[in-house]
Amino acid sequence: MVSLIEGRAQRILKSSSPFILFTGENIFCKEKVLQRLKEKLGKNQNIWINLDPQETPLEEIISHITSLPLFSQTKFILIRRGNKLPNSFWKRLPGLKDRIHLSTKIIIWLEKIPTEIKNLTDVVFIDFPKWKKGSVELWVKEKLEESGKIMEKEAWEVLWNKNENNLFALENELEKLINFTGKRPNITLKDVEEVSCEGKEITIFNVVDLLIEGKKGDALKEWEKLRQAGISVQLLIGVLNWEVKRLLFLKDELEKKWQPELFQKMKIWGKEKQISYWKAIKNKTWDEWIKIYRELLRTDLKLKSGYPVSPTVEILLYRIAGKGR
Repeated sequence: MVSLIEGRAQRILKSSSPFILFTGENIFCKEKVLQRLKEKLGKNQNIWINLDPQETPLEEIISHITSLPLFSQTKFILIRRGNKLPNSFWKRLPGLKDRIHLSTKIIIWLEKIPTEIKNLTDVVFIDFPKWKKGSVELWVKEKLEESGKIMEKEAWEVLWNKNENNLFALENELEKLINFTGKRPNITLKDVEEVSCEGKEITIFNVVDLLIEGKKGDALKEWEKLRQAGISVQLLIGVLNWEVKRLLFLKDELEKKWQPELFQKMKIWGKEKQISYWKAIKNKTWDEWIKIYRELLRTDLKLKSGYPVSPTVEILLYRIAGKGR
């Protein structure tokens, strides 16, 4: 839930202990807490270091933990595979606390709590249990309220049945619905059925794939076919909105290392498609992707203000694709 995500983020920032241990199976909530931390501090006010215990020697991990952060930055050390840390790390942990700067936080994900740390008093445990339907419904309600939206009960039931085992997919659908409904406050069953229509969604994602590959000419032709077929421009904007945010997330996480499991988590299947996303991430800087995201928001506002669909959307697609044919 939004409030629980905010609460956990605040708890991390206010913790007197540098060691924050994430337990529980709710990966979605863990990712949302990390995202919230980055939003609260700003990209330039903190540094994130991702370490893999299977690839990084223990002494190098210790060096990262005990080294001083630059200037006034808050340094976060993120170790997702905490159970791969050797027993010697946990035995040395009590002696490390006095060597760690106050603005350094070490976040360690654990599938199970190692015996060596069960009795430690200088660590903070934050549990992330799996959300039940009622908790997810409350999170959806709070997220929609942020955009001035409410959802009909029947619409929620259909949306839940389609995405109950995948909160990442559910969030994707919410983003599309928020954009699809525009200024209208109510999200209806008809909206859910139209936005989640498999044929339309797949066709629009074809446009997105072509943009990611830099094939602006093919993307524009595909969009023209969709427009003539009466596809909602807000559905396209909703999908693009989600896609650009997904690329920003991937760029932040994959800047230094290829991580196949992240592509799988973000529902990007197939080696060829993953490589296209990887190239898109590497070919544009963080600032360039932020500029595209802002352009997307401006285009959405223009369309809602009465600007003509053409050439407004074509200009947006051209700028997203960048250099290409």
